[in-house]
Amino acid sequence: MGEKQENDDDNDDDEEEGNQVDDESIKKKKKENLALGKHYYVFVVQCLTQNGPPVRFIAARYCVANLSHRWLRSKLEYIESSLAVYGFIVCSESFDGASENRSCMTHRTTLTFEDICGNALKITTSDTAAATTIDATTSTGVGISTGVGMEDDQNSSSDTDDVSTGEDTDESTKRRYTENDLPWTMKVAYVHPSMEGVIIVPTGDMPHSLKKMRNAMDLSGKDKSARNLHLNGLPISLKMAHDVYMKTPDANPNSTSTLMLYPKLNMNVFQPTSKTAMRTNDAARAQGKSMMDMLMRYGHLNENAGPTTYDSYIYHCRQTDKWVDALNATWKKGCEPQSYTVRPYPVIV
Repeated sequence: MGEKQENDDDNDDDEEEGNQVDDESIKKKKKENLALGKHYYVFVVQCLTQNGPPVRFIAARYCVANLSHRWLRSKLEYIESSLAVYGFIVCSESFDGASENRSCMTHRTTLTFEDICGNALKITTSDTAAATTIDATTSTGVGISTGVGMEDDQNSSSDTDDVSTGEDTDESTKRRYTENDLPWTMKVAYVHPSMEGVIIVPTGDMPHSLKKMRNAMDLSGKDKSARNLHLNGLPISLKMAHDVYMKTPDANPNSTSTLMLYPKLNMNVFQPTSKTAMRTNDAARAQGKSMMDMLMRYGHLNENAGPTTYDSYIYHCRQTDKWVDALNATWKKGCEPQSYTVRPYPVIV
């Protein structure tokens, strides 16, 4: 009987070892079939108001194997609706230049610039008769005066009468634009998925926009590139700026001085590589104030350029520098953060 009991114990041990082997093989097979994430997507919420402590937190994050604009759109609508429950009203969304992000914004935008700011459209006297038939919602817009809400029917009707007559009661506060001044038919916004009267405006973030413009300038005019940028009939390219930089004392290889006229400019700015092209500072310097000053001072030394060759490049640098200062709220340049008193908090995702 003792020997039989011993044999039974040996059989139990063999069964346990067999079960362990089966469990390990199943786990290994499941691990091999498990799809690994290739895209890590983070949704960050930042409050726009300056009244109180800054609000910035991660609303959601996902690690997915495939990324599409349909998936992104569904997640955005879910996040926007969830944030609204807690008092955070999404009024703008910012992305980088990935194809999925651009496709998502293209499919979501349904409201044109005229739908939002139609009350700023100047209607001539000859169009007065046709203007009386314009729908009130289209002519007055969704209501930009409150920032996040729509105007009531009374205000909309009064604004409609004002637009239809083409008369401005106060030109300083009610500036009007013609059909050719602004892209009225461009789709620029969409309706909030869960809050009535709230619109969301998609925007591009400043760092990626700077790098995108710099990359276009770098490719412009090259033999293997079809891109050829012109502004007001004059070309814009990094090669043009590089030719001028080589005329400055900073580019002299025989110079032993440690002082530089333009310390922010170097070869990484004019000839970006796959690594340096990711630097936002270099992208800003390629179209900033230092670049503008260099072109204005040494542009005439380029024998291959005419007296007005760099006018468009200088104009682009001046406008871009102001744009960056405004978005950075650079107080030394006269820019101040805009304060909001709207509650609940308007936020940007």
